[in-house]
Amino acid sequence: MFNIQKIKDNVKSMGINVYCKNYVSSTNDFVNYKYIRDQVPIVVLTNNQRRPRGKRGALWINYNLHSFSFTLCLKLNKDTIRNDYLSQVVGMSIIEILQKFNLDGLKLKYPNDILKNGKKVGGILIENIIFDSENIYSAIGVGLNISLPDSLLRSIDGNPGNLEISRRDVEDLMPDILGQILNNLKSLEERKDEFLIKIKQLEAV
Repeated sequence: MFNIQKIKDNVKSMGINVYCKNYVSSTNDFVNYKYIRDQVPIVVLTNNQRRPRGKRGALWINYNLHSFSFTLCLKLNKDTIRNDYLSQVVGMSIIEILQKFNLDGLKLKYPNDILKNGKKVGGILIENIIFDSENIYSAIGVGLNISLPDSLLRSIDGNPGNLEISRRDVEDLMPDILGQILNNLKSLEERKDEFLIKIKQLEAV
């Protein structure tokens, strides 16, 4: 089992508020509560989502102890929200960190999938909460397959696979992933051309 408390402590040390839930319907849904948004930046962590979802309402399989999900909620400016490559920049950020853990064969599949050797090992769902031009929030949901059993993988559509990393690595890489996402989003407008080149290099053929 992941050491959620260790992950929470590592993330809190970054100055990010953290909620750890034993189970939720969806980590993205949880940040819809106003008292949660008022604490941004915030991360909602869970080992078990009862009804996670993907793009266009598709269900994302979340298997307790064998997959890991979180939602990062940020207050963003309208230019960042409107960026056509926002989801890919998040995916690129995750891959940049995963590669530091000696994971090869990682690619991006438009618009929101992370592949390893052609198999889907992760997904990103970004949902924006817009009140007015000065109050725009983004719920960045990420789901990663860590070690789903073969019997379950065979029952899932879409050619799924696993990252095949240790649970200890999951605990250690979480702050790095969050830091990379935050840094890349902060510099998105200034480094847009650089990021587009990286995204093109990571795109699945």
